[in-house]
Amino acid sequence: MGIEVEFKLKLENLKQYNYLKFKDKQRKTLSMISKYSIIIVFLLTTIGYFFYNLNYLLPSIFALLVISDLCLPWISTIGIKSSFLANPFLQEQRRMIINEEEIRIESDSTKIKIEYKNIHRIIEGKEIIAILLNENQGFILPKNVLSENKIKYLFSLFQNNVSQKNLIRVNNN
Repeated sequence: MGIEVEFKLKLENLKQYNYLKFKDKQRKTLSMISKYSIIIVFLLTTIGYFFYNLNYLLPSIFALLVISDLCLPWISTIGIKSSFLANPFLQEQRRMIINEEEIRIESDSTKIKIEYKNIHRIIEGKEIIAILLNENQGFILPKNVLSENKIKYLFSLFQNNVSQKNLIRVNNN
């Protein structure tokens, strides 16, 4: 048993895919920052103690992180529309077949077979499911072509075949 769906990607699907990839990279970066933040705070406090003029360094770094967190998702969508319009593969009608062994994606120009062991991460967003093969490459499955029961079935398949830490559900997109 499996699921077979046909769909055509929309520009909004691509924008959300890009946003989910950005948030995934940001989550990993924030994890790394949190690991080293104690050392950084200690060093900056020590430096600030010896050099009075550097006391504003820590608040400045924090303000820069907050501003970048607010602006980067928007900046990362620049150029998506022109890329979408210029790439005929993105605009083709495609068929995705998902079963216990693999995921197949077919269109007029290509046929792709993906084994679960080659999946880096699966991210469920508000409107799409992103199937990432690596940090920069993946596939989009719009959720509007799936019923709630099919989405539940898909995630039961994913839970059986993909590491739990690589299944991510993002609520606010």
